[in-house]
Amino acid sequence: MEWKPKRFFTPEQVEDAMTSRGGFSRVSLSKLGVPWPPPKGWRKAITKKETVCDDAASEVLINDDPSKRTPEEWYALIPKLSQWAFKTP
Repeated sequence: MEWKPKRFFTPEQVEDAMTSRGGFSRVSLSKLGVPWPPPKGWRKAITKKETVCDDAASEVLINDDPSKRTPEEWYALIPKLSQWAFKTP
């Protein structure tokens, strides 16, 4: 059975989970949602491909359960999400 990540993280977040010796413990991997032993390619699989916009909006787009947000919270995110949606390359 192939493992697929349930959450995505920035490269900095993944690096912050590293031990002082440059590895990853079972505990730090479990916080990232990675099983033990870690499957091949796990780090690439959990890392965001690009920054969508600021952290708050990218959390909504990638990791959030939309049913848990109030309408007011969604309205507050409209400027950030529209900035991302209409961004020209």
